[in-house]
Order: sequence, then structure tokens, then C-alpha cells
Amino acid sequence: MIGKDTLADKGNYVSFINFIARAVERTLDIYLKILMPSKKGKEKFVPLAELAKSTKFTEKYLNLLARNGKLEAHKEGRNWLSSIDALKRYLDSRERIRK
Repeated sequence: MIGKDTLADKGNYVSFINFIARAVERTLDIYLKILMPSKKGKEKFVPLAELAKSTKFTEKYLNLLARNGKLEAHKEGRNWLSSIDALKRYLDSRERIRK
């Protein structure tokens, strides 16, 4: 865009920062998916909406756990994916903390 000022040129960096953050997140998701231990590679990863149907948790709650790093999950596109085994590990770790 030659000759036109962008928002960042005018001091509004929010859109630019969001763009960079999304690019970094996509890259990290790729690396994390590759680096997962082999036993987890055999797990069936499903969208959180599907995982929520077979648990007592809502998709929204599972999404919160994933975004906060409490539930092992990764993003593919716009969707978070996790597994029933990852959810069991989260629940087990939560029980150990409470005791």
C-alpha cells in the first residue's frame, strides 16, 4: 500500500501486534505438535466441542483450561484439540493438588 498510512504508522499497534501474536501461536502449535511424546502421539485428538459431549465439562470450560495451559491441547486452525487421556491427566493432577 504505497502512499497510504497504516494504523501502525499512526501509532495504533493493536492490529499489528495481534497479527504477530497469531503468527507466533501458529508456529508454536506446529512445534508443540511435533515435539509431543510418542505415547501421546497415539492418543485420539478431537475438537473440544466433541470432547465436551463425553464429559461433564462444557466446551467453554475446556477451552479455558487449554488456553491457560492446564489441559494438554493444541490448535489446528481456529480449533483447539485435546484427548480424553489428556483430560484424565488434568483431573488426576487436580486431585493430587487438593489432597
